[in-house]
Amino acid sequence: MTTTTIKNTTLTTLMQTVELIDRHSQQATDAIMGLVGTAQNALKADDAAGTGTAMDAIIGLARDSAAEIKAQATVVGCQDTAYAFCATSNAPTKVRELQTAANLMDLYIQEAAGKIAGVAAVTKAALGAGQLESLRLHLDSTLLTIHDMASTVQGLVNGTAEVVGSNYRDAA
Repeated sequence: MTTTTIKNTTLTTLMQTVELIDRHSQQATDAIMGLVGTAQNALKADDAAGTGTAMDAIIGLARDSAAEIKAQATVVGCQDTAYAFCATSNAPTKVRELQTAANLMDLYIQEAAGKIAGVAAVTKAALGAGQLESLRLHLDSTLLTIHDMASTVQGLVNGTAEVVGSNYRDAA
């Protein structure tokens, strides 16, 4: 394999970073979807505290995962600026494709994590209102929304990694 150094990053490192971002995203979104199931079961059991605990876990996981993935994406030169990300212009095509993929994956994750944490926080606040029965249908819908957002971003991130040949494949 050719190793092209771009900002202290080799092609191999870029490929590994894209796969790592994909793996981390998959694990985090799987965990979030599992926590949604836990929250749904707690909601069915009229356990507002259990549902709230699951929401806290979702909020923490979304925020922590977004920060970890941001750190991973930074390795390949992704940046949080008001300007569009530009891959290294004089780099080989594969390097530019991998840099762009890592940046897109990071953008997808940052946006989804913020939305997931926001919906989970509003859901928890609604639980604290003490009107579980009157809000039950709405709470169930918000839980499904969190699940759908996690599933959607998982597909976007994995698809982006797959296009550049660096997607994570679960050994199981």
